Amino acid sequence: MQLGIDYASVDDNAPPNWTLAKQPSSDGSRLTFVIARAAYGNWADTTFIRDWSGMKSAGLVRGPYLYPRYRNGQGELMPIASQVDALQRAITAGGGLDPGKDLPPALDIESSGGPVAAGCTAEQALEWYRELWNAMREAFGVIPMIYTSARVWLEDLDNLLAPDLATSPPWLAKPWPWKIRTTAQRSVSKAFSGGAYDPNVPIPWGGGNWWIHQYQGDAINFPGFNKTVDINRFNLMKVGAKGSRVSWVQRRVGTTPDGDFGPKTEAAVKTFQTKYGLSADGVIGPLTFAPLCWATPSTT
Repeated sequence: MQLGIDYASVDDNAPPNWTLAKQPSSDGSRLTFVIARAAYGNWADTTFIRDWSGMKSAGLVRGPYLYPRYRNGQGELMPIASQVDALQRAITAGGGLDPGKDLPPALDIESSGGPVAAGCTAEQALEWYRELWNAMREAFGVIPMIYTSARVWLEDLDNLLAPDLATSPPWLAKPWPWKIRTTAQRSVSKAFSGGAYDPNVPIPWGGGNWWIHQYQGDAINFPGFNKTVDINRFNLMKVGAKGSRVSWVQRRVGTTPDGDFGPKTEAAVKTFQTKYGLSADGVIGPLTFAPLCWATPSTT
């Protein structure tokens, strides 16, 4: 299983030892991608700036995320532009973004510090997130990923539909089968077999349509880290997969978006992988997913 971690300066980790972090677990699962908080509101995360280039040197697929704030510490509205600017400043200070190899920036949609916590209605909150999403898309020239959970979409956003935001690849939190601040669970391929503990998918994306699942929060004793990280797994795609997630891929590799990953789609994926210098195995993991996010989708 291909694992990922996410973390921020609030985790207070020392500089990571990426060699240790990449060592495989007892069942062969290994770290292949890292997503780090690049900005908190209009503050550029210093830990992200410190670690960003090291992730690349370690050969990991990497991605930045923005944790937005609706109001600042003085209760004043925090401009969207200043938050996107902080995201850009952090990425630039860290050494820049590598389109086609890095994941696109992710927008964190969760309760703490968001517009609902400040008294907005679900409709107002969704519109604020939409403005932020559009600002990120314009700034980076790519559709952002979205980090959220089915609970947040229900409790904060009243399960409102958002066809535009649903074009974002979903990175979903929960369930967390293991308690926070417990030892990192890396040998988990059997635990998740048969769809056990798969994340609940928010209404806009539809059941089964997820790419990354954050399955353990604030884990300790992850190799190479002295404090806490969140642990994620990637939802590999190969022949036999079906659904809107497959259509998303097909629009980017130039095949008919029928939602059925068959031989024609596999061949197109292999061609795409060859174009980007990847192993042409027809399986979509983090290395292939990254350039797919940046590819221009067909309008068929």
